[in-house]
Amino acid sequence: MHQWRSAIVVLGLVLSSSCSFIQTRGPQQDRYPPCSRTYDEPTVDLVMAGLLTAVGAGMILAGATYPSHSGGGGFGGGPDPGGVLLAVGAGPLAIAGLLFVPSAIYGFHQTDACLEADKPRPAPSL
Repeated sequence: MHQWRSAIVVLGLVLSSSCSFIQTRGPQQDRYPPCSRTYDEPTVDLVMAGLLTAVGAGMILAGATYPSHSGGGGFGGGPDPGGVLLAVGAGPLAIAGLLFVPSAIYGFHQTDACLEADKPRPAPSL
């Protein structure tokens, strides 16, 4: 049951990823919705990228050092596959974390473009 709960949490995080791809808008001429003027979405993406990647990497390391009942440790252990399953199961979590990075970059770029377009322009001198 614990594996299913973990899988559902990971699936939910993956499906909710990349909010900057969906939520941020660059400058547009008289179009709705207006462009993004805050860095909220890209910041959330960046935090999620760091968090999921760190947790996934930590789980992979934990799997590598997981003691087996045969006396060996880590991936080369005997009949106890717990460490391998832990490390292999964490791979998608780390990859999901990396999916947030392009979304954060996109969000920061679009918000920068919007803020730049909103800057007042000097009147042309005659």
